[in-house]
Amino acid sequence: QNNAADIFNNIPPNIEQFFASNNEIFGSLPESFNNLPKLRQFDMSSNALYGSLPESFNNLPELRQFDMSSNALSGSLPESFNNLPELRQFDMS
Repeated sequence: QNNAADIFNNIPPNIEQFFASNNEIFGSLPESFNNLPKLRQFDMSSNALYGSLPESFNNLPELRQFDMSSNALSGSLPESFNNLPELRQFDMS
């Protein structure tokens, strides 16, 4: 299995698309997720992620698609989700 924190420590900050569904990734989404200002599409569905989403989504102005479905996430959406002007698709089912 792969640890989510280790994966995000190795993602270049200028990445625009991140697809890692069905990869047995475990852990919680780290705060460093917010350090991807060019990210447009994000899919980590069908993994073993748990916990709540990071509080800060303020530095993701280009994010259009966010899919974290089929994980074991809990808690409510952070208020900073209101600061995602380009978000068009969202799935956490």
